[in-house]
Amino acid sequence: PEVLAELPPRMIDLVRRVASRGPGNVAMIEPSGCSIAYGDFAAAVAETAQALGRLGIRPGDRVMIVNENSIAAAQLY
Repeated sequence: PEVLAELPPRMIDLVRRVASRGPGNVAMIEPSGCSIAYGDFAAAVAETAQALGRLGIRPGDRVMIVNENSIAAAQLY
């Protein structure tokens, strides 16, 4: 319960917090060897949110996502 109280309300807030502490630290590595740093991941998530907004998708809307585990899937989620 105490750990949960420390979590931010949205996942992106956690990504931003970690990115602010170590933007160059590796966030994810795919089996192919492709990786992304926290700073780049936070920027990619923000860009994805903007792109979705331009498509008319707003916070709270429901969308269906079909994907395999990847950096791109985490970015979209």
